[in-house]
Amino acid sequence: MDCGGSCPRCPNGKACLVANDCIGGACTGGQCGPCTPLQLCGSDENGLCQCDEAYPSGEPVCDTGPALAAVAGGCANCPAGTETCVALEFFYCYKRCGPTTAAPIPPVLRCLNHLDCPSRLCQDNVCVFGNECQTRSDCREPFNNTCGGGFCMNL
Repeated sequence: MDCGGSCPRCPNGKACLVANDCIGGACTGGQCGPCTPLQLCGSDENGLCQCDEAYPSGEPVCDTGPALAAVAGGCANCPAGTETCVALEFFYCYKRCGPTTAAPIPPVLRCLNHLDCPSRLCQDNVCVFGNECQTRSDCREPFNNTCGGGFCMNL
């Protein structure tokens, strides 16, 4: 793979391992695709990224936070460096979620048991991450059975 990870994110339709590999912010079935508006779509050096609807196209876009600016009068008033514009009560100016040099920041997910978590690790009713993998050889005790969905787990 020549994209994703610390390289530029992959375009939709390319192979991926995790959402952070994809410019669209979604990795489903090993293939990059568009994110779902108002959902988290990975992370970068600025923290968590969120999917927004770009103005005026309405296309989903994975934006980094926080916004560069909130301006009145239209996207043309956004500062230099703006890559996407979102129209709400103001026009919010963003950069796209970029490559990350740190491990992805997972969202906080609530759980009742280990099966509720993509990482298969539930502690104090919160899914615990930190057991990410690309292949089974990345996995260590106690979750060394398999690598699935980007996480080491025992099935």
